[in-house]
Amino acid sequence: MLLVIILSFCLITSVSAASNNSTSLELNNTHHTHIVTSNMTNDEIQSVIDNASSGDIVEFNSKKYNNVSLVIDKKLNIISTVKSVLESSHIVTDRAKSLSVKNSFGFYFTSNSSGSILKGFTLTGNPDYQIMINGANNLNIENNTIISGKNGIYINNTKNSKIISNKISKVQDNGMIIYNTHSTTIKNNNASYNGENGVYFFNIKDSYIGYNDFSNNGLNGIELGGSTSNNTIIHNYLRNNINNIFINSTSYKDKVTQNTIIGARMDPNAKFDYDMTGMGVLFGDSYKSSTKDTGIYIGYNTMGFNAQFDAKNHMKLPIFKLGDNYYVTNDGRLATAHLCPFLLGGELGWENTGYLRLGFTQKGNQLIGKLYDKAGNVVEAGDFDIDQVSVDGNNVGAASYRNGQVVINAGKDGANVKIISNGRTIFEGIVKALDSSQSGQDNSKNAQGSGNSKADNDNLVNGGGSLNNTDNNLIAAIANRNSGRGSGLGSLFGSGNSNIKVNGSGIASGAYSGTSNNGLGTAGENGQGGSTVSQGSASSSKAYEIAAKKAASKLSSDNTRNLAVLAIFAIMILFVIGYKRRNKDDDDNDDY
Repeated sequence: MLLVIILSFCLITSVSAASNNSTSLELNNTHHTHIVTSNMTNDEIQSVIDNASSGDIVEFNSKKYNNVSLVIDKKLNIISTVKSVLESSHIVTDRAKSLSVKNSFGFYFTSNSSGSILKGFTLTGNPDYQIMINGANNLNIENNTIISGKNGIYINNTKNSKIISNKISKVQDNGMIIYNTHSTTIKNNNASYNGENGVYFFNIKDSYIGYNDFSNNGLNGIELGGSTSNNTIIHNYLRNNINNIFINSTSYKDKVTQNTIIGARMDPNAKFDYDMTGMGVLFGDSYKSSTKDTGIYIGYNTMGFNAQFDAKNHMKLPIFKLGDNYYVTNDGRLATAHLCPFLLGGELGWENTGYLRLGFTQKGNQLIGKLYDKAGNVVEAGDFDIDQVSVDGNNVGAASYRNGQVVINAGKDGANVKIISNGRTIFEGIVKALDSSQSGQDNSKNAQGSGNSKADNDNLVNGGGSLNNTDNNLIAAIANRNSGRGSGLGSLFGSGNSNIKVNGSGIASGAYSGTSNNGLGTAGENGQGGSTVSQGSASSSKAYEIAAKKAASKLSSDNTRNLAVLAIFAIMILFVIGYKRRNKDDDDNDDY
């Protein structure tokens, strides 16, 4: 019996080791690396690609390659670890013609190349497209630089592909053209100084366009055409394009939020009519919402310094309602000149247009600036730069609004703060610290309290409320989260009767509500009703292995285990049969 148990244990151990060794061998021998050098012709490089197996690595290890035009027709990892420069051919090759491709290119990915990676190249030359993708899914185009050609990256009929951390500049037409795609990620790219669009989208859905820089292009930073739905355009930097965003699609629940949309310029030589240039956001005559109230949402962006309008609707379209945005040039009433009358509110009713305010609090020796909506909630908009900060008349340098706040390493209780961006004053007021004469009760984020507000000679409001004539003097204050004490910000946001007749709930960065000039202001951050912070979603880029490892076959492993179990079971049966026969023999011997 003991011998049988020992043999069984040895068999199990042997099978387990064999199974593990099989997995290890498969993992270590899945893919091969093929080296491509600069002394190879384009046909020779193409032959290497054609003879590689799916999942293999094709590595370019030389600095410069000429007259390149390559077709990728299987899953491959095409990489360069030395930042190889490829001069793409402007000639349509015979191989391209055999695929009915009429354009020249540097790389062409067919529908059989799903899962491929292209990484680490600098593409020059003058092809029609540097990179073409047609029908392939799950591609990763990352860390490439394109500095010439007619167009940069062209994608058609794909899903789940990622275009990440590429730089595209000085192409004649479009940095990127994205056609008929869904679930596509366009992230951390820079498409600037191109002849037409930074990126042109046509018929896209469920895609993420975030943290890109689309600036200084000869037409639009972003253009939307065809049908677009459920796309998120977030945290992009759009500056100094003819129009920063051109919306000319049938839209369903697209979202444009937390972007920086500034400095669009007018250009008489642009493809648009001159009076249709210089727009932060421009709606084309083909824009429409696919169903009522489900069109594109535009809110929590930073907009300003655009040559004509921060946002302009087409006169043939219904009036469009913008979300709340931060207009960096606004001072309450002056900013009405930057929205066209065909946007709800606009010049016809600025008080009905949602907009955000910049307010500051003082904490230790720092000034903390945040954006507030009309209800007093802290929200986040697009990043922007501050050219100059002045505290009590002293220049303390530049600053930036990043990740939802401005931090200035200077300040004191009651400091007079002036903020200048792009040569214009966007904030000027007194930053008032805690007023110890007030009392309140802190209920965590829902602090409640009361206090009579009174405007002093410096237009300071303590306790909330609204003010007379505070368009150019924004009042800021600090809230103490632990004690529930603070002073409120009542500028322009009081509800009730105020001399400037602005409706809405009051901004207060303290924990109190109060009255001033017959206006009632409600508490803001840490005040009554609590504080909410709007956070943009951003899908993180994933790390992709250059040579994906292939696990051993699960079916093979299971079969091996089953064989082991059957063998042990057979041994046990033989043992039982032998034992019974031995007992029978003993009984027979007893009979004699």
